[in-house]
Amino acid sequence: MPNTIWGAVRSVECRMARALRRWNAERRVELHLSGLNDDELGHALADAGLTRSDLPTMFGSGHRRRRLMTRMMAHFRVDPKRAALGYQAALKDAERVCANCTNVKRCRRWFDWGRRNDAPRVFCPNAELFDEVAEQQRRRQAP
Repeated sequence: MPNTIWGAVRSVECRMARALRRWNAERRVELHLSGLNDDELGHALADAGLTRSDLPTMFGSGHRRRRLMTRMMAHFRVDPKRAALGYQAALKDAERVCANCTNVKRCRRWFDWGRRNDAPRVFCPNAELFDEVAEQQRRRQAP
């Protein structure tokens, strides 16, 4: 039993360390961006392929929502690395949609409950896109 407890403690420590590193990295970027004037900020964002509307997604709970989006893409059998081919703009929009989604609690609960049904097609605003991307990937894979 003691080994199990120490293993659990170690696991929590690792997760906390990762979260702290992620927070520090986000904070450094946030501090850098806050020191820029409007023109400099616009240029920096454009160089990264971003807009001001992407900032809320990058900071705050954005990483948790990106993780949910990644899990949802996996549910629809979308390979994110292959999905980018021809769908960059659509997937960028999907990130924005996910970042502003009003169904986050329902999405998280659905994953927590073990994905017993195909409910995402009802509540996920990106479901149609993910279906389309998955179908496109299947067609490319077929001989």
